[in-house]
Amino acid sequence: MNKKKVIVPIVAGVATLGILTGVSYAYFSAKITENNKTETIMKSNELGLTFTGVSEINANSMIPGDSFTKTFSVENTSNRAVTYNIYMENITNEFNEDLVYTLTDDNGEVVSETALPVTNTGKSYLKTNISIDTGVTKNYTLKIEYKYLDTPQNDYQGSSFNATLGIDTEQIQEEVAWVPAYYAFGDPTTSSATDYTTLGRNVFVGLDSDGSQKGVCIVRNGELACFKNNNWDEEQNHIQEVFSDISCTSNSYTVDCNDGYFGCYVNSDGDVACGDNLAGFACDVNSSGRVNCAG
Repeated sequence: MNKKKVIVPIVAGVATLGILTGVSYAYFSAKITENNKTETIMKSNELGLTFTGVSEINANSMIPGDSFTKTFSVENTSNRAVTYNIYMENITNEFNEDLVYTLTDDNGEVVSETALPVTNTGKSYLKTNISIDTGVTKNYTLKIEYKYLDTPQNDYQGSSFNATLGIDTEQIQEEVAWVPAYYAFGDPTTSSATDYTTLGRNVFVGLDSDGSQKGVCIVRNGELACFKNNNWDEEQNHIQEVFSDISCTSNSYTVDCNDGYFGCYVNSDGDVACGDNLAGFACDVNSSGRVNCAG
């Protein structure tokens, strides 16, 4: 398979993910075609990154349970450390939450794992602010899987997924997690507890210092995580970051995560909810700020 080199200004090195088309649930299996290996070099003065990978992947006749992998590498050819991001854009995803991905590095560590993005607006970052020293090459494996749910999935026959995979060196501002000032197993006020550990619960409701923002909070793996109501654009990503060790289900109007111990969801209407599955406690906050806790 031939390789070619292309010199471009520093913006992105891209490899194209082709079409994944589901045709027949019973009689076809996935067929993966790889071609056009491309090495794209990004240079600007002292800054240089080399993205090497298969530029096109076409997967036809995917059925639930099928998966394929794509490998690529990023090499720092500059004379100083560089920070970069891995993203997808130009996305068409007709599978919604049934198509998931796992991105692992050359040490076998999971870098990112969740449902594939469904939006086609701008870039959807898989991993941001990755540091790479001069002369270092980092290798990645991207696994895309059409989940088998043991339920009828005929609605997605004939579906497709298209995207462009790339890297850039934009400085991505890390969002600071929201930490409420007041907590209650119920509707908090500015007179409620300021220390959530006194509640004796692993799910409760938080309120910010000026009383204007509410959200449902959990203590998961010993860490506090809170999901604000009426913040769909922010929280749909946040909840998947919190539950990064499992695959959440998501579509254009809801993200639902459940690890067996906790179950949480956020939706585009502005509602948020979480439950402690073992203790039987649950709280939700709707878009109007109404709070309901039970258990």
